[in-house]
Amino acid sequence: MCRIGMLLITILYVACHDSVRPEGYVKATKDVVSWSAKATAVFEPVFGDSLITVLGKVYSNEGFIREELAFFKIPPRAASYKVSIGGAPHTYKGIGVTYAKFEGDGHVISEFQTLDTFYQNSFSVDAYDVSSRTLKASFECRLMYVNPFNDTTYTVFKDGIINVAIEDY
Repeated sequence: MCRIGMLLITILYVACHDSVRPEGYVKATKDVVSWSAKATAVFEPVFGDSLITVLGKVYSNEGFIREELAFFKIPPRAASYKVSIGGAPHTYKGIGVTYAKFEGDGHVISEFQTLDTFYQNSFSVDAYDVSSRTLKASFECRLMYVNPFNDTTYTVFKDGIINVAIEDY
């Protein structure tokens, strides 16, 4: 009987624990239009246990990914951080940011944008709660895409906010 009681308590705890965690989100004004995405976050082992990766994804009605705004190497401490550009994310000297657009069934990247370093990009961890493992952050950034014809398009995210619980990797 004791084992069944412990199992029941464990199941109830896990069910309640999962339901208490709100769905994460990334919200911003993207090129003067209100924009929001579902967000997930993990402590990224590639960068060390103390750095966080946040992915904000927009899905089609059919469930296919259409957009992804990614932030890499976020320290879990309240402060303002440099936003940088690099090759692979492990080479970034500050917070790394990328933005991608997808087409078809969400497996084809139609446009991949990197940080425009001539813009006043910013990223701030506003709060990190160790016990609930939640991150609140704000950002502003401009990303750019240069097509094969050397035409450049820009995407500007202003008044951006992140509110997400960090999951186990």
